[in-house]
Amino acid sequence: MQNLFVEYSVARFLEALYKIDYPCGYRASSILGIDYKVFQRRLMKVEEAGFRLRMSIDISRIFLRKVFVFSDSEITHDWIPFLRLEARMLPRGTYMVFFMPFGLNHTLFLSRINVSFRDVYVSSIDVYPQPKFTVYRVEGDLMPNVWARLLLKRLDSATPIPANMNSREKQLVLKSLYLKILKELELKPFHPHYELANKLGVRPKDVKKAIDFFYSHKVFKGVCVRRMPWYKLNDLGLIAIVSDLKENDARLLLGLFLEYPMFAGGSLLADGSVLLTFAMPGKYLTDVEKSLSDVVKTLGGSIIARYTVLSYDAKRYTIPFIDGKEYDKYRKYWNITLEDWSSQ
Repeated sequence: MQNLFVEYSVARFLEALYKIDYPCGYRASSILGIDYKVFQRRLMKVEEAGFRLRMSIDISRIFLRKVFVFSDSEITHDWIPFLRLEARMLPRGTYMVFFMPFGLNHTLFLSRINVSFRDVYVSSIDVYPQPKFTVYRVEGDLMPNVWARLLLKRLDSATPIPANMNSREKQLVLKSLYLKILKELELKPFHPHYELANKLGVRPKDVKKAIDFFYSHKVFKGVCVRRMPWYKLNDLGLIAIVSDLKENDARLLLGLFLEYPMFAGGSLLADGSVLLTFAMPGKYLTDVEKSLSDVVKTLGGSIIARYTVLSYDAKRYTIPFIDGKEYDKYRKYWNITLEDWSSQ
């Protein structure tokens, strides 16, 4: 009975979490009317129940400043007690970028940690990206709880939706369909639509709708970029890499690149590799592409496949889902450079 209660409470918590538009930690806890520490404990219960929570990047206003330091010292100060975005050795000294709480005197701080600096530039109040939680992958059964079992039970026979169902019942059936498709895509990420539709006994356009649903909820498979009107983009840079980095290192990699105004996400693929996607204004593309290779090597990983493109409209762009045999045909396009693309 205790286990059943835990399953039910996790299911209710997730159901409430789904109703919030892309929840981040403090905002979600305030909307749900619970203390933030209680919210964190419930997230732990979710993971204990078999869920994995994927962090997608959202922008929330936190009062921080970005500090750019040109130090005379040739030593990298690993013990700086703030999130350091970058540390690069220069011919004469070190270039560092890190966040600092707004209101802290940066010159006093640097003198106290004995950093002799040649030049310091401090940005105005910065916008610091904060992670949001999204359920994206489950070990074992797709969703081992009462709520999800009720959803999936309706689709076992793959029967069409009855015309006399009310809107709430239709939503449950659609969610169950999406969850089943998500499970199949986790097992085989590059999956042709028609094959998946035949396997589940549904229409190909239902599969396409489900994949669009995943994109809109930041469940990444392949590369998808939603329209980003807040950047008012004329051009859009897209980068996707498949790497053998460990999951924690992949999260660190996403964090390192938050200094750029970009949209980032990641997924674990079936073979254990990591798919990382970045979308940004086109002017940052070359800089990010060079930095990615350096950081991946620093973390002890390697890039298995890479995809880079500069798009001249900010509409959604998608790498299609393809099966294993077709994948080799497409693989040659993953290493295309910006210059090669521009010349086509």
